Amino acid sequence: MQEDKSGAACFLKGAPILGVAISTDGNYALTSGWDGYAKRWDTQTGELLTTYEGCNDHRYGIAYSPDGQYVLTNCHDGVMHMYDAQSGDKLRQFTANKEMIVGVAVSPDGRLALSGSSDKTAHLWDVQTGQEIQLLTGHTTYLYAVAFSPDGKLALTSSADHKARLWDLQTGWELRRFTGHTGAVERAVFSPDGKTFVTSSDDGTVRMWDVDYHDTIDYLCSNPLRDFTAEERAQYPIMDDKPTCPKS
Repeated sequence: MQEDKSGAACFLKGAPILGVAISTDGNYALTSGWDGYAKRWDTQTGELLTTYEGCNDHRYGIAYSPDGQYVLTNCHDGVMHMYDAQSGDKLRQFTANKEMIVGVAVSPDGRLALSGSSDKTAHLWDVQTGQEIQLLTGHTTYLYAVAFSPDGKLALTSSADHKARLWDLQTGWELRRFTGHTGAVERAVFSPDGKTFVTSSDDGTVRMWDVDYHDTIDYLCSNPLRDFTAEERAQYPIMDDKPTCPKS
């Protein structure tokens, strides 16, 4: 296979780029970088359209609202900023994170935002009011990525603790913990139908997981003809007492 090194368009050469995002219609791209700036580009021409200022240090995460009206990005000091996408005016800031924010995401309906921090936590926000709705705790070291499910009811977080976690955003409860990677899990992305998600890790692997643990049970039970043991239920973890595999 021939390698294509040209790229369709080159938006920026210079400071390292740490975050990228694209608008729903594909017409605009966002970048955030080591130089403390976030920028919006025309994907057809490569023209710089908007620069989002307000950071004195590098930015990691960046996200576009589904309707293209606003942009979320972070500062190294733990503050997440909301900007008008076209004008670049700062609309709001979110300040509950104690350390730098690495991952940011916007819900499918544009009403909620997630921030993942090096303080081991993720925060769920009301975009309109700036109020914190949920605090997601459980990771043992800093977070890399956060993501909303397509229906906006669940969230994924991934961490340097080698794990990804699935959360119920209504309650803030951890639903499942996904183990198997032997390195930091740097990305976690839902499939469009929300039934699976993919993680990538410093261990050099990409893994695909079932969101619903009953789907995992169905797969595992296609081989052994017995029910799960108590130890296996704890391992996966299975939170109800319903039968899993058919007993032999």
